[in-house]
Amino acid sequence: SYQLIKRPPSHRISSEGDNDDRFSDYSADVIVDLNVDAQRSPTFPIKTHIVTQGHPRTATTLLFNMVATSYFLYLLNHDSENASQLRTIQFKRDDAGKFLKRAEGPYVMKTHNDLSGFLVNDTVLFTAAIDKNEAQEAMERLTRDGHTVAFIQDMESLKEDGVMGLVEKYVGGFGLSSEQGKDLADYFSKWEILRQCCGQQMSARWRNDMLPEKFKRKGLSHHPTCPRYDIDEVEKKFMQTNLFSVIEQYP
Repeated sequence: SYQLIKRPPSHRISSEGDNDDRFSDYSADVIVDLNVDAQRSPTFPIKTHIVTQGHPRTATTLLFNMVATSYFLYLLNHDSENASQLRTIQFKRDDAGKFLKRAEGPYVMKTHNDLSGFLVNDTVLFTAAIDKNEAQEAMERLTRDGHTVAFIQDMESLKEDGVMGLVEKYVGGFGLSSEQGKDLADYFSKWEILRQCCGQQMSARWRNDMLPEKFKRKGLSHHPTCPRYDIDEVEKKFMQTNLFSVIEQYP
């Protein structure tokens, strides 16, 4: 079965449990230089459809949301009519190829399925890996198999560069403007706090911290960052970001 979502994704879209917070600080204090000139040519291959894929617990929810939101901004710049048609989908069936061949308008798809069924014209892949070596091996293998691969997110680099370092890659990859880059950074700095500290994607450690003492899992360390945040205030500021306001205009 699959779920169709009729708007670009926010932190509430994915229902899968990527709540591994081994890199819980990766959204915290990384500052990157987004002061580039206005729009540039994209460095990622741009196709109508995008498939995001990775094994569970490799930050695939972050991958999916970052890709879909960045692609939405790309469409606003280059194909505004199709920006309103962008659809996001979580796909669990084995007939993805048939679905994408029939699909009208742009799609961003999230899956944990094997990618052999996603070799479709006008489709580009973004995948996730554990470390840099696995990412390089995946790039070589998928390219050899005939896929068009835009980017492979790996947990090793994510730990080093943080979410804001990832934003920098997407700004260049989709050829976004400096202002859009700042909006993307502002949006995802708050999105990542909400992903870890509330909702279905909540950190297992933070969930454990909030349980009554008699129900706590013994031996599980405290979450290092969630206690410092006023989550209601973070959510309020998230909903006040420029990018959230833009997304809200495209229900």
